[in-house]
Amino acid sequence: GGLNDELAQLVRLRKHDKAQEEDRAATAAAAASNTQTQQSKLAQQTQAMRRLEMQVESLREELNRERSRAEDQERALRELRGISGTSSMLAEAHDALIASNQ
Repeated sequence: GGLNDELAQLVRLRKHDKAQEEDRAATAAAAASNTQTQQSKLAQQTQAMRRLEMQVESLREELNRERSRAEDQERALRELRGISGTSSMLAEAHDALIASNQ
C-alpha cells in the first residue's frame, strides 16, 4: 500500500499547490482591480479640480468686469455731479445777473 499512499499524498500536495496558486492569482487580481479603481477615482478628482479651477477663473473674470463697470459708473457719477455743480453755479450767476439788471 506504500505506493498508493505516496500517490495519494502527491495528489493532496498538487491540490494544495493549485489552491495556493489560485489564491495568489485572486489576490493579484484584487490588487490590480483596486489599483485601477484608485486611478479612476484620482482621474475623476483631477477632472473635478480642473472644472473648479475653470469656474474660479470664470468668476474672477466676471468679478473684474463688474469692478471695471462699477469704476466706470463711479466716474460717470462724479462727472454728472461736476456738471450738476457747474449748472447750479450758472443758474445762480444767471439769477444774480437778472437781479442786477432790474
